[in-house]
Amino acid sequence: MPSPLKFPQFLIRYNIRLLYNSMARIAPCCLLDKQRQGYVYKGHLSEVLPGNADKWKSRMEEASIVYGTVEREMSLAGKASINELGLNISGGLEKASSITYTLKDVRVKVPENVSPIGLTADINELRRTDKTKWRSVNGLWVAETTYHVASFDVKVNVEGNANLDVDLQETIEVGVGVEVKWKNKKEFTITKNEAVPFGFTGFRI
Repeated sequence: MPSPLKFPQFLIRYNIRLLYNSMARIAPCCLLDKQRQGYVYKGHLSEVLPGNADKWKSRMEEASIVYGTVEREMSLAGKASINELGLNISGGLEKASSITYTLKDVRVKVPENVSPIGLTADINELRRTDKTKWRSVNGLWVAETTYHVASFDVKVNVEGNANLDVDLQETIEVGVGVEVKWKNKKEFTITKNEAVPFGFTGFRI
């Protein structure tokens, strides 16, 4: 098994833009606005471009794009909480120095019936035929593909004999259907977490 790929290198390799305030409805062909707090959902191309529901279908690839693992370590100095990768720990981290996420299953959601070139052509045609609609999306980002982490390990780095499996029991918040399984007093595994993307690739209109 190869050494873990560091998270910044992983993002660069796949040209991924992080979604700090993500939600399940962010999917291929959605529209995003880059603001100070990150990319914000602004709608979907189906609202301004022609095509029936089949045109906008997307699918989640079943196989992970990662061979081995991707590792992300974050400092917790001065923090009691953290919200990353669909996992929100709302408190109880005061004694921790850092937290390490080991991504094991990273999947991609892709459009089934449209391509970036086709979308660009449709948007250019919109600029010619309906300037009101074009102005409503001009400057926004189009998500071509979205990236989801289905499972990952979490290790909270804290000195001493802290019982985090007890301390964090009331502060760990995950999405519907997501499972949390403790490995020991400082490590746990998150599974079935693929509903909400953590990043996307795309282009700006």
